[in-house]
Amino acid sequence: MSDRIARILLGVVTGCMLTVPFVVDLPRDSSGRFWSDGATYYAMAASLAEDGDLRYEARDLERIRSVYPGGPQGLFLKRTAGGLYYAKAFLYAAVAAPVVKVLGPDRGLLLTNAVFLSLALWLGFLELRRRMPAPAAAALALVLFLGTVTPLYLFWLTPEILNLGLITAGLLAWRRQRPMLSAVLLGLATYSKPTNLLLAIPLGLEPFLSDGLARGLRESIRRGAVLAAVVLAGFGLTRALTGEANYQGGERKTFYDRYPFEAPGVTFDSAGIWMTTEHVGPLVAGRDEEKQSARVAPVRPAAELRQSYLWNLGYFWIGRFGGAMPYFLPGVLAALLFLLMGPRERAGWLTLLALVASWLFYIGLIPDNWYGGGGTVGNRYFVNLLPLCLFLVPHPGQSDPPLAEPGGAHDGARIPGLPGRADHARRPVDLHRRLAPAPALQPSRNDLTRGQCARSLLPLVSRRRHLRPGILVRRGGLLAARRAGGRGDPPGPPTAGSHTPEHHGRAGGRHRDGSSGPCARAIGAEGVGIPGSHFQARLRNRLLRDEPVCPAVRVAVRRRDGARSPSARVVCSHGIRGAAPRPLRIMPLSHRSLDNP
Repeated sequence: MSDRIARILLGVVTGCMLTVPFVVDLPRDSSGRFWSDGATYYAMAASLAEDGDLRYEARDLERIRSVYPGGPQGLFLKRTAGGLYYAKAFLYAAVAAPVVKVLGPDRGLLLTNAVFLSLALWLGFLELRRRMPAPAAAALALVLFLGTVTPLYLFWLTPEILNLGLITAGLLAWRRQRPMLSAVLLGLATYSKPTNLLLAIPLGLEPFLSDGLARGLRESIRRGAVLAAVVLAGFGLTRALTGEANYQGGERKTFYDRYPFEAPGVTFDSAGIWMTTEHVGPLVAGRDEEKQSARVAPVRPAAELRQSYLWNLGYFWIGRFGGAMPYFLPGVLAALLFLLMGPRERAGWLTLLALVASWLFYIGLIPDNWYGGGGTVGNRYFVNLLPLCLFLVPHPGQSDPPLAEPGGAHDGARIPGLPGRADHARRPVDLHRRLAPAPALQPSRNDLTRGQCARSLLPLVSRRRHLRPGILVRRGGLLAARRAGGRGDPPGPPTAGSHTPEHHGRAGGRHRDGSSGPCARAIGAEGVGIPGSHFQARLRNRLLRDEPVCPAVRVAVRRRDGARSPSARVVCSHGIRGAAPRPLRIMPLSHRSLDNP
């Protein structure tokens, strides 16, 4: 019920955000004027929707002035061999163009913002839901994304909210072990704003931590190649549409009050202010004089840049105009609590590294504009960093009760209880309180609904049925061994899933730690054992409550719409050293009945 209420709450908030474009008259409420880079993106979206290109022409100016009498204040244009073109990344305009065609530029761009802010909110909830109850996850997602100045950028006709949605989706794909999808999404965000490349640090570094240096390097290169291909494709399309790949380089200007084609004699050369970016970072006196030209900013003394950098280290966090603490307090608190309290997980450290790298890079790359320029509320670039804080949010630590005394024998007749929610769904623990290796912790993507569970899994534990040979152990396997162990009798002959010397690599049927007892064979096994009618009622109840079915078998679970249902993977709870137990999939039901014992 609590999960359903949380989703209803998020649905109501989403509905309210999606109604914003239809109740807000942006030209009237803004007195017919643009701010920040809104004029450029407005004109680009309208040009793509109406003309199918990014060329700036006289009819574009007339179209803008018909709605905004003040003109496209802050318009960025660049001149190439083919004429004048808009000088911004076209991704935001291209995504919004279909909606702009139907609803017009204002409502189309606002609706695009509302959709991607809603996407970020829901994805944030789903990520937090893995670590905490649904009400807490919903509340934290709302506070993190809507308890900051982020909702104000819903009304900005700029790609901040689009990037927020792409980055949140990319990081969530990374956490769900979908690295290629993550690379594509983060590549799109990087093309939209190149500094977002730093947010791919977790994606690139994780393979080194999980797979070692050699394999990690190959996997990291593979991920980086996909991300680079997406970024290069974006710049390639920019070249195809405008004649130049770098939308911030070349002959680029920003225009206020006077615009090309507005009147006779007003041209690209006679109006506008040069605004070209052809190098990384500010020009330093005594080192970069040869790079200086009339189109770029002048050189600055190295001592002034160093002093500015040191001041900005603090202003980035506590500055009254652009500091993260006054305007993004929940995100800052999440980072502080991660450092002070924990629990500290690998994903948290990787995202914290990306946050710190972005902080240091922004104030070094653009020391005068690290907060996003004039007119911004707080630091608008920090909106792109906000999804990192999802992985820094503290969550209640959960511990698993001991299933058996270390080194002791297993009691096959007794099923230990596990109070509360099934933490083993995320962190299966073996009988000796060792964590199972990571591959066994991944939940199945083939979730079963409650009805499917009743039709497929419950017959296995209630009528002593099994699937095709080789999928589950035959009668007399794990169950017979466990019963024999409980009565003190010797177990029956070895079967596909029984306790065998080959399974443990030690004579006498002992575990690698020296303890004895039956367990489900999980490494190189043909199947796993499911106890039968001896535990019928208790197993059915435990499955429905997401509790472990027996000390040796764990059912990885994921909840959906408040219903608790086991997924289609049963894994051995023993973390055998030297190899990771592989989850074995329960195939579609194709069983035959066995005689009841």
